[in-house]
Amino acid sequence: MKPPLSEPGESGPVPAEESAGQPPRFAAFKARLRANPKFLMWSGLGAIAGLGTLLLLWLVSTAPLGRALEPAAQPSLVITDSGGRAIARRGDYKEAPVNIATLPPYVPAALIAIEDRRFESHWGIDPRSILRALTRNVQAGGVTQGASTLTQQLAKTSFLSADRTLKRKLQEVIIAFWLEARLSKDEILTRYLSSVYFGDGAWGIRSAARVYFDTTPEKLSLGEAAMLAGLVQAPSRLAPSRHLEDARDRARLVLAAMVE
Repeated sequence: MKPPLSEPGESGPVPAEESAGQPPRFAAFKARLRANPKFLMWSGLGAIAGLGTLLLLWLVSTAPLGRALEPAAQPSLVITDSGGRAIARRGDYKEAPVNIATLPPYVPAALIAIEDRRFESHWGIDPRSILRALTRNVQAGGVTQGASTLTQQLAKTSFLSADRTLKRKLQEVIIAFWLEARLSKDEILTRYLSSVYFGDGAWGIRSAARVYFDTTPEKLSLGEAAMLAGLVQAPSRLAPSRHLEDARDRARLVLAAMVE
């Protein structure tokens, strides 16, 4: 028996999707997803990649790459005797940048040994150090170890604020990549040693050598170089002018790291 013909103006059976108020195109899209799960996967990956690209462009556009590479120290007042020898100082202290080629080899070696053992081989960040620090921090139930490379530290101190935000950390990574692409390893070390804070108002290793040992970086002994390298982790807490024993303990750790 033939089905009854529809009266003029009447429509045929309505699909379930359309009966639920969904447009035909959306219904076709859902059917395609059900028929091809890989399409859903690739669509999701494409969306994530697009969002990641937009995030990267935003971080790069807001990163202060035009800022000077060396932080300016506050003006200081140095009082000298008749022979030109400093006898008192008020405020931060900063001298001329160093030339790494004129330093004893153990000066940069001490810094690398305690702060960034894979400095010569990484490209701005150290995934192994990040994984190790993450594991130890999880085990300790808090932040007990960092994983910033020397390049990241230079990026933070020369370009960024001290804010502990995700945006600042991501910008730190981007600037570290930029520094590695723009500068040689020796140039990065030179800028780091010339600008990092060593405590007691001393910015840069030339100032630190003068403040703590009344000498120049070129004349530092191995023990003095180890002590200075140990200060950059916590300069206020380890400054030998106030915490000599703590500074000595840290220097021993540096020397041990140098022979590993």
